[in-house]
Amino acid sequence: MSIFALRSNGLASSAYKNLSRAQTSLTDNISRLASGLRINKTADDSAGSNVSVRMGNQVSGMAQANRNAQDTNNLLATAESGLSDISDILGKMRQLSVQASTDTLNDNDRASINLEFQALKDELTRIANVTEYNGMNLLNGTYQTAGGETLSSDKTLVGHWTFEPGEELKDLTGNFPDIILKGAKITNGQLDVDTEKWAIATGEYTGPTVAEKTLVSWASLDDINVHAGSILTIDKLTNDQFDAIVFAESQTNRWMAGSSNFDRTEDLNPGFEETETGQQVMIAISYEENGNNTRIKAYRNGDLIGSYEKGPLAQWPKGDAEIFWGLRHGSAGGGPGNLDAHIEESRIYGVVLDQDEIKNLIEATGAGGADGTAEGDETWAGSGPESLFNAVSDDGYVGDQGPGIYNQVQPGTSASSDPHGPPDNIRGHWRVQIGADNDINSQHEFSLTNATANGLDLEDDNVLAVDDARTAITAIDHAIDEVNRERSYIGSEQNKLQFTMSNLSSNIQNIEASRSSIEDADFAAEAADLAKNQILAQSATAMLAQASAISQNILSLLR
Repeated sequence: MSIFALRSNGLASSAYKNLSRAQTSLTDNISRLASGLRINKTADDSAGSNVSVRMGNQVSGMAQANRNAQDTNNLLATAESGLSDISDILGKMRQLSVQASTDTLNDNDRASINLEFQALKDELTRIANVTEYNGMNLLNGTYQTAGGETLSSDKTLVGHWTFEPGEELKDLTGNFPDIILKGAKITNGQLDVDTEKWAIATGEYTGPTVAEKTLVSWASLDDINVHAGSILTIDKLTNDQFDAIVFAESQTNRWMAGSSNFDRTEDLNPGFEETETGQQVMIAISYEENGNNTRIKAYRNGDLIGSYEKGPLAQWPKGDAEIFWGLRHGSAGGGPGNLDAHIEESRIYGVVLDQDEIKNLIEATGAGGADGTAEGDETWAGSGPESLFNAVSDDGYVGDQGPGIYNQVQPGTSASSDPHGPPDNIRGHWRVQIGADNDINSQHEFSLTNATANGLDLEDDNVLAVDDARTAITAIDHAIDEVNRERSYIGSEQNKLQFTMSNLSSNIQNIEASRSSIEDADFAAEAADLAKNQILAQSATAMLAQASAISQNILSLLR
């Protein structure tokens, strides 16, 4: 190329290109040194940027999980403090019981001792009721569900029966009158219905109008050859209008949505054929208005077993509703249908629950039974109070939280040695997030005992007589053992959480180090590169000036 060309100057173009490149590199150097980051925009390193963002989110999640674990540790420390005071009270009550057990005292003496005994028992219950953390009661068993709210307080429930001791006949929502047993029995927290043995809750229904709804019931069949009975029916008092969860009416050994005159009934497709007895299942049927039809969906243990649309949506207004178990429908005098089953729990929601919400009921109560009781081949996993919600079977965890879930004797205790029999110890339950992800390894569950006098099975004890005092000694010994086990359990949980927090801190440190190697700038390298690029920029600027001056030589030819 001629250096005397006028229209083009290749040397100047080359110098300008090098100057632009040096200027861009210099800008990058300054940006990295100013921010301290090697990656200031995705173009700097697209793959590294993605990895860095993921690591940053993981670190922030772990940091929050670490704080969650610390909060949980504080909660447990608060519970342990309350149990320490309760343990001291139990020791004093035992001393009074021993004092009242001797024949050297008369009844007046024992009556005076009993005044202090009862006062201590009341204080024990008071402490259990006021031991709280962030508004959550820790020691009276009322904090039981995944959302931290007792299920019977769910405002969408219009009927709720658990058949548990003390509330065997009651609707926990208070909308329906008490159950009347028509040959059926309630034992061990279950309603036992059989051929011509059924139950009804009839009288004045005080709740809202029931239209769109979901019927839910937990039951185990004792005989699959008994047909056309219901594990839950809502019927009218004034006429025979009903919806029900019916077993084996139009199809052998299969569930269906029973209704008056089959107005809202079709065979479920694919349905589910029950072939075994003694297996606890949860059946739920939802009823949703869709124009002039009712959209009906049926679920077994959370799995959809059929859906269809048929018939107008039925309604049950205030004052005109009754409930049946065993019979398909009828009146207080009887009706059609027979069922041989144990019913664990029944609910009527005044809303349509979707499949996820119904599956949450499985998670909240366990497929093995609404009270978490192990069924069939299920066994308690581990030991200590936590195992109360870790009963496992081939299908996975079955003993999760729910109403009445923890009403069994703690592992390691002997119900037969307790003078009052098994305690009605409903445990509070928590599920905490101690990891950055949504999986079982990032969540931890624990429970806390009901440490009231009722929970410790001391509510009826007194020292008014020698025999009563001696019985109280044994009962208090059981209560002390339970409190000691609970304190040991809490201590083990706290130790576990200490290791959890240590592991999270280590992971945060290591991931931060990894992210730093990807994202952070190397100041020594960047400073050296900055000096190089500054020299190159200055040199390129000078050479651009020289190259531009070459074209001026053309003028010398024109002189």
